[in-house]
Amino acid sequence: MTVSALAGKTRLVIVTALSSMLALLLLFLLRPEEAQPLHYAIFAQVTIALGGLAVGYQVWRMNVLREYYGER
Repeated sequence: MTVSALAGKTRLVIVTALSSMLALLLLFLLRPEEAQPLHYAIFAQVTIALGGLAVGYQVWRMNVLREYYGER
């Protein structure tokens, strides 16, 4: 996610976070023993989602500030 933030595109960060969550879900479906206990799998998904939101927000914020101060 953080590497996709270097491009400065909020949508790219969101797509990267969602694809990471989907890949982890697929891993847990293919290898259910890795998802035991279940709350660890849920914590992992929530951590990826919150990380994506935090990084996406910071990229969006930097883009807004760049537009604002770029006009001065």
